[in-house]
Amino acid sequence: MKSIEFRYKETALLPKEQIAETARSLESYIAYCNEVVHSNAYKVPESFINVPSDGALFRAVQKAVEQKRTQSLKYIVVVGIGGSNLGTVALYEALYGKLDAFASNRFPKILFLDTTSASLVRAIEGIIENEVENPDEILVNVISKSGTNTEPLANFETLYQFLCARFGNINKRIVVTTAKKAKLSKLALAKKFTVLTIPEEIGGRYSVFTAVGLFPLLLCGIDGKELVRGAVDMRERCLALDGLDNPAVLSATLLFLHYKKGIIIHNNFFFNPELESVGKWYRQLMAESIGKEKDLAGRTVHKGITPIVSIGSADLHSVAQLYLAGPADKFTYFMYAPSRSKIAVPPKLLFEGLVEGIRGKRHDTIMRAIFDGTKKAYHKRKLPFAEILLPDISPYSLGQYLQLRMMEMMFLGKLLKVNAFDQPNVEEYKAETRKLLTD
Repeated sequence: MKSIEFRYKETALLPKEQIAETARSLESYIAYCNEVVHSNAYKVPESFINVPSDGALFRAVQKAVEQKRTQSLKYIVVVGIGGSNLGTVALYEALYGKLDAFASNRFPKILFLDTTSASLVRAIEGIIENEVENPDEILVNVISKSGTNTEPLANFETLYQFLCARFGNINKRIVVTTAKKAKLSKLALAKKFTVLTIPEEIGGRYSVFTAVGLFPLLLCGIDGKELVRGAVDMRERCLALDGLDNPAVLSATLLFLHYKKGIIIHNNFFFNPELESVGKWYRQLMAESIGKEKDLAGRTVHKGITPIVSIGSADLHSVAQLYLAGPADKFTYFMYAPSRSKIAVPPKLLFEGLVEGIRGKRHDTIMRAIFDGTKKAYHKRKLPFAEILLPDISPYSLGQYLQLRMMEMMFLGKLLKVNAFDQPNVEEYKAETRKLLTD
């Protein structure tokens, strides 16, 4: 299996000595993370790096999948939000495409009920009304580590009532994924729902390789073994003490040094449209991990890097003017994976003479030219960028990518001297919401 390539060299526009020195400053933390792996336990937030090699966890998820999979299963409804949902969406859309809902030849499919929206709830109810004839054709996976998030609980209660009205007792077709100590776990067990647990120390945005992501992904046919194998292989690369050979350390170093220069926007530019939700998963990962009011010493610092997502080539026709000519406040990662498809422009064109060079060319060849042309334009304007090149879009490659970015984030938090694993201010809107709903 091929590995992801991380490239920067002169495109980052930073002195090599500065990069090397900053990377070296993380050596003690890398050594600590190696100890976390050797402990093979879940005692600290960094323990998320142990999840992909946790055979017991994987086997527990496999067992649940075998128990809940039926020959007639058509739809898996994932009810979650944020870290309980985004990683699964990212991998599902990357591997099956954004138009999978319209493909009639592949089941089961995942439907995501991820925000409080009457129209979304009604649309999913409509699909169930029209496409589902018996309970074996559907499974609902409600995911909430705390068990107290307003949006997924409101959605689940509504959907559950609808399913009971249609099918009667539906409890055997419900799976709850939550923390073992959460009140939701006890209530779900009392209802005889199947319960899958999330390790207490693993934060939601770092949980994609736990039951949070693995259960629905394995259930819909994605190769979970290859996914976690990619994550384990990348973990070994990202624990190397030599920072310049460590892609996570190198990426964190570049982001940190550009932040110090006042470049506080990180543009994730994907040239495979099916990876858009991977970008949205990363957007949460960076925003919640790095955007902090206080540093580790308790000082008020208001640190943060704003992550944005761009899609090539569509966004070259909407925001490239800003990116190329506007404020130089963005550090861009260009990401690309070659396609295996042989779809090509016909040799005989309907509109002759309008666009040169496309006759008979594969679409992937055209996209690669756009990708390389964009990089050249950035290089000419001395705009900082790096590249992450995936060998393909497969479970193995995506497992590598997600692990790389999660480990990058814990190293970046260390460089910025903030806690990359908490999100204290998110609770502010939740508290105010509960007050409004109970007044």
